[in-house]
Amino acid sequence: MYDKNIFGVNSAFYYFGLEHFYVNIYNYIKNGIRKNEIVWLCVNNDVYKNIKSYIGAYENWYHNICNFPKILNLYKYYGVSSIRNKLIEYENGIIEKGYNGIRFIIDVKHIISISSKEDFLKFDSDMLDIIYKTRSSVMCAYDFENYVNTRDIIDDKIIEESYATHSSRLYKGELQNCQKLLNI
Repeated sequence: MYDKNIFGVNSAFYYFGLEHFYVNIYNYIKNGIRKNEIVWLCVNNDVYKNIKSYIGAYENWYHNICNFPKILNLYKYYGVSSIRNKLIEYENGIIEKGYNGIRFIIDVKHIISISSKEDFLKFDSDMLDIIYKTRSSVMCAYDFENYVNTRDIIDDKIIEESYATHSSRLYKGELQNCQKLLNI
């Protein structure tokens, strides 16, 4: 059984320090594993290794580290529809193998540090068009500690755009519609 409510969603998570990131992403990944979803991590190598070691009890989970520069170059060259078609083609292959879908987890600070703010913002603004009515979801994790302390990578523009772009947030371990969070 798969969680059709998560697919096609481009959500956000605001973390303050890596410990906060790990605790919440661990549970988010575990939920995906239980639902037989593939997990693609767009994070730096140290974070990837730590996540792998924390999730080690789940020997059958399928995960990979995302080559974001390659995806970004394909996106720039071919555009939204080609990336979407490649995603759907990949999804069809994994569904044939028995998986239910894909969870992409993107550490925004890492992605911006290996590309640029402009490239990330453009890609993220098109994300819903890429994953609409697919069996993929995207979680963009924003380093709020960087925003509060230095704003050298996660700055006002990145945070403001994140509020405008993401319809759901990870809150208390669950994805919540942003409108519901305003009523808390």
